[in-house]
Amino acid sequence: MSVSIKTNGVAIIGAGLGGTALALALHLQSIPCRIFEARGAHSDILSSGVTLTPNGCRVFDELGILSRLQEKSYICEYTRR
Repeated sequence: MSVSIKTNGVAIIGAGLGGTALALALHLQSIPCRIFEARGAHSDILSSGVTLTPNGCRVFDELGILSRLQEKSYICEYTRR
């Protein structure tokens, strides 16, 4: 059984990691989308850092952007004593 769904696009609320990753995944499947973000592009409120878990890294690897993220990242290794 084949299902065909027509859409005019997907609205994504929030331009954080999840929203932008979803937008990229939809783009790779040729599904139109639009991101809506409450904060302005030049907001005074900035994020200070992001921690990527192994599962998050897997998702970015599947999207084909993990190596580019790693080039711009600081890899923190924690050893418990």
